[in-house]
Amino acid sequence: MNNLLRVLCLLFCVMIQMPAKAGEIIDRSFIMEHIKNTKYDVDTSASAIVLYEKEFIELFVDDNRVFRRRLCVTRVIQILKEDGLYAGKTGVYSYTTNEFPIIGATYNLVNDKVEKSELTSDGVKKLDLQGYTAYEITLPDVKRGSIIAYSYDKTDTSIRSRVYTWEIQGQFPKLMSEYRVTNPVTLVGFDPLLMPAAEPVRYRNLKAAEASEDDYVFITSTDPYFNTTDTWIRRNIPAFKAEPYTINKIKNKEVLERFLVSSYLWPPNSWAMVNKMYWNLMGTEEAINAPNIFFILTLDSLVKNAVTGSDKVTAIYKYIRDNFRLADSADLAVNAPDLKTLWERRTGNSAQINTLLIAMLHKAHFAADPLLIATTAELPFSEKVPVSERINYIACAVRLENSVLLLDASDKYNIPGVLPSKCYNGFAWAMGEEGYGLTLDPTLCENKERYYTRVFGFSDSGAKVEIRMKPGLLESQRLRKRFAGDKNEEAEYIKDRKSRFPEGVEISTLLLENKENADTEIVVKMTGILRFDPKKDTLALAHNFSGFFKINPFPDRERKQPLEFSMRSDYISSLSIELPANINPDSVFEPLHVSLDSTLSYDRVMNYVPESQIITVTASYTMGRTKFDAAEYQKLRDLAEKIVGDNSKKLVFRRRK
Repeated sequence: MNNLLRVLCLLFCVMIQMPAKAGEIIDRSFIMEHIKNTKYDVDTSASAIVLYEKEFIELFVDDNRVFRRRLCVTRVIQILKEDGLYAGKTGVYSYTTNEFPIIGATYNLVNDKVEKSELTSDGVKKLDLQGYTAYEITLPDVKRGSIIAYSYDKTDTSIRSRVYTWEIQGQFPKLMSEYRVTNPVTLVGFDPLLMPAAEPVRYRNLKAAEASEDDYVFITSTDPYFNTTDTWIRRNIPAFKAEPYTINKIKNKEVLERFLVSSYLWPPNSWAMVNKMYWNLMGTEEAINAPNIFFILTLDSLVKNAVTGSDKVTAIYKYIRDNFRLADSADLAVNAPDLKTLWERRTGNSAQINTLLIAMLHKAHFAADPLLIATTAELPFSEKVPVSERINYIACAVRLENSVLLLDASDKYNIPGVLPSKCYNGFAWAMGEEGYGLTLDPTLCENKERYYTRVFGFSDSGAKVEIRMKPGLLESQRLRKRFAGDKNEEAEYIKDRKSRFPEGVEISTLLLENKENADTEIVVKMTGILRFDPKKDTLALAHNFSGFFKINPFPDRERKQPLEFSMRSDYISSLSIELPANINPDSVFEPLHVSLDSTLSYDRVMNYVPESQIITVTASYTMGRTKFDAAEYQKLRDLAEKIVGDNSKKLVFRRRK
């Protein structure tokens, strides 16, 4: 195709996709069809509903042979309840500082007539964000029953993001959502990266598709200039509602995502090319392998007394972790960090701090690499197709013999060998001269919780109680961060622990040990009294003091999404009761074993030794995997109900007469 034809083609695309004037975003008949409605079958309890939305993407080559992307969005929303009023305020983000048209209006029914209030310049606030632009849009006169409409048309200077995501499910249900992409002939086309489970009904033309009542349709067409346009339409889309035990909420939305394949943009599309860009073009190699004389003396002192390679790595890691602090919430540096300035200031973002750690490890002759991560705030990386725009965290991966040690020195409570839970989001890339991929899965993490209780020193009205709890290394890390964030959180935690004790237990002393030492478990030590009625011949006592199985954690009767846990669990509760000679157990529990499969089980055993008058009850719970399909939910719920039922049983003791 010659240049003249390309220009004519682009003009044609501009004409058919230019957004309408404010008064023409939606017509009066559409307004009257909906403005008297107060609820819709797709969700009768919704606070607002998207009546109609269109998202058009046009890819083209400008006169300088630079790829550009044009995005046209139109959205119409009806406010059904007061708690949906916030929909009248929205935002638009752009990769450029160029201004672009934004139009909008609010429609209200007054005395059975539609009154229109147009969006003015006062309702559009421009924010400059270091080379990028955001517009804050506040539509006028928004109230319950209003229909709001807005549209914008923006062109990026280049196709920075090669991923085009149609977020079908959002905070509100939708009656209709249309998504369209136009490809010029110079591009190869699209390969799907993530697709909804449903298959669309295919139509030959847009008019027939829009006239249909199908919930999901697809149309593809080619114009005389060989530009290809793909259009998808979805109808009656429920709002996305997050469920608990979901690590990555975005991943559980119904997202249609397609990756642009082009021999012009980035050939071949591979992680090796991502590695090359960050390693060479962004100066990462230079920052890591620079002479770095400023830390040599410190480095020498850290490794001088270490015997093994692992000891040296740990010593360097702890020095960085314990002496550098996060300066702000930014996780990723745009350019290679100035390590000398970081060293002097002792503050930086997580990427800068971990890059300093990597530089020191390199100087100590360890194979340490920046680990590029898409946290659980993003869709996971695809091992097959790199999506560099999702990189929002940098940690450290160190190759030691046949294993890889994961490190993040940006928080003083982090544990060597374990990254923050948000990092376990699937595929990650360790960047270096060659680079390599690895999978960060929650099954790599396990928390071991131990709970020991001793009841002794019986009198006519009570007994002494000693409790020692070790919540596990990973849970200790979470608690330290929780306590550091709010001085009242420690008191709330103690209050919660006490509320779990069996009836009659009164705690007199409580001590938290190792609260600041990130390399150890927190230890909770408690002493108190178990009180009972001296006039009664029997007394009852719950056998699990931890309250770990006090309520069923799965209250819903059914679930649509898989269950995901942030780590594996290993829990043991041990109770020892030293009975006096005048008190005997009224009965002995039979052993109990319940399980979902070999990876998830609960066991409880009771032993009584008459000669020593000692009763022991041990309960253990093991969860060896972290993901369960939605189809397994009911079995999980039933298993939890059995465990809760067992823990509600009480040991009964009788006095000898």
